[in-house]
Amino acid sequence: MSKTYTIKETRIRLFGNDTTKLRTGTLDELIEYYEYTLESGYEWGQIDRKGKKVDRHPKTIKGLLRSLNNAAANSCTHYTDHSYELLEA
Repeated sequence: MSKTYTIKETRIRLFGNDTTKLRTGTLDELIEYYEYTLESGYEWGQIDRKGKKVDRHPKTIKGLLRSLNNAAANSCTHYTDHSYELLEA
C-alpha cells in the first residue's frame, strides 16, 4: 500500500480573497492531479532563460513540492502567488 500525503496549496491574491486548498493522495495521484501545473511551469521555464527547473515526473514528495513551487514561480501570474507545502501526518 502506497503512502498518502497531504499538500496545502495557498493562493494569495493581490486584491484579497486568498484561498487555501488541501489535496490528499499518493505520490502518483498527486502528480496526476498537478500535471497541468507541472507542464505549464516547465514550458514557461523553457521560454524564459532565467526560469527555474521543473521536473514533470518527480520521484519523491519533496521533488514534487520543489517542482510545484518552481512551476508557480515560472508562471505569468502577476496578481496571484502560489505556494505548496507538505502537511505532516
